[in-house]
Amino acid sequence: MELEHEEKVEDHVLKRYRLVEKVGSGSYGHVWKAICQATKQTVALKKIFDAFRNVKDAQRTYREISILRKLQHHPNLVRLLEVIPARNDRDIYLIFDYMECDLYSVMREHLLKVPHVRFVVAQVTQALQFLHECEIVHRDLKPANILINSDCRIKLCDFGLSRFLSIRNGEQLNMTEFVATRWYRSPEIIFGSRQYSKETDMWSFGCILGEILADRPMFNGKTVLEQLEKIMMFLGPPNSDDLAALKCDKPSDLLQNVKVKKMPSSYWFKEASLDAVDLVYRLLKYNPNQRLTAK
Repeated sequence: MELEHEEKVEDHVLKRYRLVEKVGSGSYGHVWKAICQATKQTVALKKIFDAFRNVKDAQRTYREISILRKLQHHPNLVRLLEVIPARNDRDIYLIFDYMECDLYSVMREHLLKVPHVRFVVAQVTQALQFLHECEIVHRDLKPANILINSDCRIKLCDFGLSRFLSIRNGEQLNMTEFVATRWYRSPEIIFGSRQYSKETDMWSFGCILGEILADRPMFNGKTVLEQLEKIMMFLGPPNSDDLAALKCDKPSDLLQNVKVKKMPSSYWFKEASLDAVDLVYRLLKYNPNQRLTAK
């Protein structure tokens, strides 16, 4: 069977890496488990097809490579081992640490017990602290971007949407609107702020922890309005100080269409400990300045 162009791996790459199996696919490209022919090391081989088809895709590819090359030494961040250009000058191959699966798959199979959850939380926290101390915001933290091995060691991956924080004349420069996957998108991004920072990662982290404890996604809205409804069922409506801290224009235009009541924590969490639930509430704050930092 003839493979589509984007699924083909070129001969000069296959001479160096033997493909074992495909482990992931998406709009960006494909990922294979592979063996390095020289060292016999198991790696993940990611082919980004048409990586430079437009400015946006080229920028994302360049950003992921440049950030990962600066983040080689933290145990909870995936390592970029090699970059191999394609012969056609359209595609690019990235070689990473191989990890067995991701947190999304593990959560779906209900495999996490309390000690595992604590270990995962500790490692994600350490990874975020390191990123934030490097003035980097991940901007797309979600279970599928947290890789995990059978020994419960984790590594964050997919830095295509990550950004270095830029400050000019003491002011943070504007960021892109509507990044992150909707279910894990912070209120400041939902409301269209372009002045968000590291705190948006902490909101996403709170959503992930809440999803683990509740055994279901916290805010799985299909639209922006439905997303807000679910958030307000959890937190109640934001107050005026919260709205001011979000640094966005006219959030009340959206809020006036939301008519829901706040539900008690027992609605969301049936068996979680009080400490675990408290941690979720400390992360999921409308006001970014009130969320726990990674540190």
